[in-house]
Amino acid sequence: MKKFLAICSVALFAASFTSCKKDYICECTIGGVVDNSLNIPKAKKADAEAACTAYQFDDEVCTLK
Repeated sequence: MKKFLAICSVALFAASFTSCKKDYICECTIGGVVDNSLNIPKAKKADAEAACTAYQFDDEVCTLK
């Protein structure tokens, strides 16, 4: 039983270091009309937000979907 608990503890500890990566879509609008979109595959949310903001032009408003 102690070995089982030790293994579970190690597994949970290792899982805490993995990050959640998923696909995001950056959708840009001008005046409420969708102008274009960008697929951001397998990224962390903070990285996807940074890429979406960098993709934005002067009059566009880009948000993650």
